[in-house]
Amino acid sequence: LSLCRQAHRGGETPETLRTLALALATPAEGMEPTVDQLREASQLAVRAALLAPTDVVAAQSLCEVALQADDGPRLQTCVARLEGLDPEGLATAYFSAHLEAARGDLWAARRGLERAREAGLPAALYDDARRTFRARRAVGLAQAEALGVGSLVWLAWVVLLAGVCRVGGEGLRRAVEAGGAGVGGEL
Repeated sequence: LSLCRQAHRGGETPETLRTLALALATPAEGMEPTVDQLREASQLAVRAALLAPTDVVAAQSLCEVALQADDGPRLQTCVARLEGLDPEGLATAYFSAHLEAARGDLWAARRGLERAREAGLPAALYDDARRTFRARRAVGLAQAEALGVGSLVWLAWVVLLAGVCRVGGEGLRRAVEAGGAGVGGEL
């Protein structure tokens, strides 16, 4: 990281910007990047992409930082840029797969990941992405299950409330028809 900062101080080029951005955003020695590091990495990667709008590597770096920072809108933007610059590229398929997973379309994510694998994605990255997608699927199923239970509870309350209102309303109607007796006075 210190060497990347030193190179960046020597001159702000797309290469030094994206290299420092990746160094900041990449987990090192079992430690995740801090929020401040991810914010700085994102700013640097954006500047690199702006300085080199047709540079595929700058777009890939921006996508990697967006992925590490869990920045869906930025990931969407850089995937669109990659699709324009390198539509059949390995990185385009890989980051598109992550974008689809973030959107909840795990089938499209898996297809994109298979395209990336066919284009030469290393097995370790493939396996890691598959684990990530499976975890997203498990979370999605748990949320759906919780939503289903919550919906049933809500529906039970609605039915109960409707029954109470019907019984109470019927009692009120009879009291009114009987001349107001039993409702606490005259109507």
